[in-house]
Amino acid sequence: MSELFSIVSATVGHGAIGLDGKLGYREPVGDDVLIPTAAPGSEFISAHAPSEVRIRVAAPAAIHGALNYSARIDDGNPVAFAVDGHTIGFASRPCDVTAAVRLDPGNHVLAAWHRGPNHGYRHAIWALRPDDVAQSESGEATPENTAFVTIGCYATWQAYDALSVLLRTARRRGIAVHTFGVSEPYRNHTDAKIHRLWDWINGLPACFTHALYVDGRDTAFASSPEDICAAFNSFESPIVMGTERVAWPCREPSWLANFTGDREVARPYPQAGVFMGERGQLLDALEKLVELWAVMGKVSPDPEVADLWRLRHLRGEDQWLWQAGMIKQRINVALDTDQRLVANASYEADRIKKDGRFALNDRGGVPPIIHFPGGLFESWRDQAIGYFQLI
Repeated sequence: MSELFSIVSATVGHGAIGLDGKLGYREPVGDDVLIPTAAPGSEFISAHAPSEVRIRVAAPAAIHGALNYSARIDDGNPVAFAVDGHTIGFASRPCDVTAAVRLDPGNHVLAAWHRGPNHGYRHAIWALRPDDVAQSESGEATPENTAFVTIGCYATWQAYDALSVLLRTARRRGIAVHTFGVSEPYRNHTDAKIHRLWDWINGLPACFTHALYVDGRDTAFASSPEDICAAFNSFESPIVMGTERVAWPCREPSWLANFTGDREVARPYPQAGVFMGERGQLLDALEKLVELWAVMGKVSPDPEVADLWRLRHLRGEDQWLWQAGMIKQRINVALDTDQRLVANASYEADRIKKDGRFALNDRGGVPPIIHFPGGLFESWRDQAIGYFQLI
């Protein structure tokens, strides 16, 4: 019997609930739970999809979903995993895992369901471990202490389709993506990417000391989590954000001068589609941006923001808030103008020709993350996916 959790009730799509490393049903390969990609030290609950399991947790825990090694590859019939009504991720192949979320002590509902009409070989597993993993004292980002976060405010299977490129490039590189907001409304950029993002990052399991945020539909991973963390660490800054060639959403010369000054930089303007930072620093920055959003919503301006008052109609744009926060020195952000961590590729000039081949940074290579902002993102994204063989 587990000291971490107990089963209150369960309904499963096939067989019985499985505990102590067993599936609860027999397969040609046996009845063992075997998921080498699961978090070390996990205890397993086997609940064949479609299923609903009610558990009582005795102490803070981290939990993620997975498919057992006995499942079959079926990308057209993925399994969605939800905790307390919030979808946390998808799995369609043996040993696929979702990202982990935190469970507080008390009662919780775990649900897993499949997209297609056939439940065969949808061997859903829940992996739980105590949320007491010691945090690294080095201060650097590592694949183990970094949460890879995106937002998917669509209905469940619409989210799976909309984020398919991101999720497929993540799977290829062994990255589990925290997909927040599934089946929740997307009101505006500031609400989702500032206000609610604070809640989501704050609610991550304790083992995550760093977080990387990426936009969902128009971003791809081009390298390993080790390369991503190494690129971030090279800045020696608590927060790093990508940059782009053309400013948005404000293009007033006086506004642009805040980021260009006397320098000649090809991509000087902050692009909030990808940023990474120490978790505490990110939460502090997001909180300050919420405060700035509130100040810009007053009837009359505070003296500090009087010069921004004519632009207060842009407070619903998260990218404008980040830029305003930097201008007012409320937040400390290093800008990735040389595209070490992320390339924001939206224009023909962003594709650099080196030795007869296209590249996405001045060193003739491809950074670990590629973001394709703008209305033509699908065309640019799909060309890069094929040319650089990202899937």
